[in-house]
Amino acid sequence: MLTIALGENTFQFFVYDPAVPGPLEGVRVIELGVWVAGPGAGGILADWGADVVKIEPRTGDPARQFGAMLGGDLPFNPPFELDNRGKRGIVVDLAVPAGHAIAMRLVDDADVFVTNVRPAALAPSVSTMSTSPRATRVSSTPRSPATARRARSATGPRTTSARSGPGRASPTC
Repeated sequence: MLTIALGENTFQFFVYDPAVPGPLEGVRVIELGVWVAGPGAGGILADWGADVVKIEPRTGDPARQFGAMLGGDLPFNPPFELDNRGKRGIVVDLAVPAGHAIAMRLVDDADVFVTNVRPAALAPSVSTMSTSPRATRVSSTPRSPATARRARSATGPRTTSARSGPGRASPTC
């Protein structure tokens, strides 16, 4: 509690203490996300105390270019910084065997794997990251209920996904 006296008035404020553990303290999250949905989910998990590690390609998350795309010339990128707050990051080239091995090791040691990259857009070997026996996979990708059922049958019952796009959005888990 912080108390500030201004003249005859006294104000008390609750001060956020980042040393206080959140409800997800001790949960390790690996995020392979781009733009907003995947990184935003990872940011919320980090807010709740999870240890989030973001995997980015050598070219970086395309959201790093938001400012330039909108014609801005700010030295910072508020949308990207908001969605990627509280995370650690690593650059991994998933197209080479050594990079894939690094990513697999990270996911194998994780409790949660978050992605919003469509399975078809991932290299076939990268799609196997979601089958780690330990990690729960959370996916936010545009797909139909039929493809969500196929994804669950391929990755098991610990896959959670959400459908987006035209029509009524509904959970598919």
